[in-house]
Amino acid sequence: GTDVTVSAALAYGANRHASIATSLCAKLPNELVVHGDAGSVKVHAPFWCPTRITHYDAAFEPNVLAEHTYPLDDGGDAYTWNFHNSAGFQYELAHVNALVRAGAAESDVMTH
Repeated sequence: GTDVTVSAALAYGANRHASIATSLCAKLPNELVVHGDAGSVKVHAPFWCPTRITHYDAAFEPNVLAEHTYPLDDGGDAYTWNFHNSAGFQYELAHVNALVRAGAAESDVMTH
């Protein structure tokens, strides 16, 4: 069978935990928020290919410390994209292409 909706609370010890939720039928915000002692970072929807990230102080909203935007070049009519904001993957694709051409086995930006 298939789980239509899933939520989980994960414990990592030393006061570290995560809460996640996913659903095939509920409209969720599709945001990623990381909270820490000194503040929080929100990766705005869709978090898998965002165009905006906001950094908050420890009190969280509405105390914005910085907001970063990443405008996408969708290539105009030259390209057809399958998903919202998927033009953002062009940077990852360009990086991987450069690595393959250089014969590199691993990225210095994102190691495995």
